Amino acid sequence: MNILIVDDLISVVNGIIKGVDWDSLGILGIYKAHNVYEARVLINNLKIDILLTDIEMPGESGLDLVEWIREKELDMECIFMSSHADFEYAQRALHFGGFRYVLLPCPYSEIQEVIRDAMEKLKKDRSRRKLSEYGKIISEDVWIEKMLLEECLDAQKNVRAVEKLVELKRFSRDTQGYLCYLKIRNEEDVEEKWDLQLMEFTLNNVISELMAPLQQRLLLFQKNIREYWFFCDGIDSNYTAPVELFGRQIQMVIETLRGICRLDTRIIYRYCDDLIKIAALSREILEDVPNNEADLLLCPDVTENRWLQYYNTEWAGKLKENVALFLEKKNGDDRRKFLRICMQLHTDLIQLLYKYLNQYNDSIFSVFETNGMFERYINAYKNVDDLLWMAEMIQNYIMRRSIPPGTSEDPVQEVTRYVHEHISQDIKRSDLANHVHLNIDYLSRIFKREKGVTLNDYIILEKMNVARNLLSTTRLPVSLIAVKVGYSNFSYFSKLYKKIYGHSPVQERR
Repeated sequence: MNILIVDDLISVVNGIIKGVDWDSLGILGIYKAHNVYEARVLINNLKIDILLTDIEMPGESGLDLVEWIREKELDMECIFMSSHADFEYAQRALHFGGFRYVLLPCPYSEIQEVIRDAMEKLKKDRSRRKLSEYGKIISEDVWIEKMLLEECLDAQKNVRAVEKLVELKRFSRDTQGYLCYLKIRNEEDVEEKWDLQLMEFTLNNVISELMAPLQQRLLLFQKNIREYWFFCDGIDSNYTAPVELFGRQIQMVIETLRGICRLDTRIIYRYCDDLIKIAALSREILEDVPNNEADLLLCPDVTENRWLQYYNTEWAGKLKENVALFLEKKNGDDRRKFLRICMQLHTDLIQLLYKYLNQYNDSIFSVFETNGMFERYINAYKNVDDLLWMAEMIQNYIMRRSIPPGTSEDPVQEVTRYVHEHISQDIKRSDLANHVHLNIDYLSRIFKREKGVTLNDYIILEKMNVARNLLSTTRLPVSLIAVKVGYSNFSYFSKLYKKIYGHSPVQERR
């Protein structure tokens, strides 16, 4: 989300920018304006989610700004600030749709919590609107299909329900797929945190997305807020996902719901080669559900996960190396057995990762930042190279998160220090990545995010800056200066220097 801070006092704006922990809030863009005109320009050109504005300013007031925002029907939460403890101010602010009224001066931590509350409200409002749109999109046929699938579970209604589904052309009599039962096991009161529509929408989205790589389509219906049935079959009627791969994706569903949605679930599934058998399969599944909720365990017990020994220990820095040794040792002639080992390793690494994600309240997308990376992560069990890549990405994340921000061991600071200390050498990106024990691409991303320039450009700029200083403060020959900043090819050095400063190093000396 992005925030815009509006106040005619520069010291107030700068104080808030420095005093609030924006990273903990998850704010990506922080913008400032010192009057209503500047604020309007920014709002017209940027996506602003939260507005934090003073009420009294020269010219138009913060109330005028918020009234304009409401007239334009912009999706934004507005927080008012004022140094006047006046009830009329607060009343007018709330009348114009203000989320909260903050009386200044106050601790930055208080402002931070008000912003956090506004973000939560905005997320919930957007979620409700999305659900409303989702409800409008769902066609009447889908609702009928859900109802008929529910009737398929009833032995007395099963045959007629299957006939109706065939008539709707949603299934054929020989459709093959998987009947699945999902139960939410959270001990706390799920009913207070989730409503029925939001829960169904969330489960439908997560399961559909994770089944997409197997070319599976989904039909899900809700028994109650804690229990769901769904049926997965191939988009291509001639294809049914192999049971091992389907089970793997079900495991991913469980891990994703646990890690991202904080939902502890159990999923039991049965292969179905005839829709008439659904009623019998549903009874078999329910018989498989123990009465004692404490016995509901589908995932391997995390205490049996050997890779959890890397959690919060110095061994985390050797995760990829030891995964490689483990796979080399297990890679024998039996390919099916090795695939099962890879699938189990994949699950174990996910469990390790989610322990860290939960500890730092991070999203899975803070590790796998693009859709392509996330898809590769989901399917990493399929080959050794992808498993090693996944282990390396997790190791990089763990190492980054294990370093307190601002310390000398911060990888970006360590890279800049290394460049300065080795300015006379031919520095490569791979040298820097090896020095801080990070993947090259990952290091490049975090470096550019923090410094605003690419790693290669930074190296060149630092070398040229040192060369320029030597040209102006010493009588060393230009060719020797080139060598001192790591360039044995004088013409290449001159070309880079001219590209940056607009003239050659010889002209600089003159």
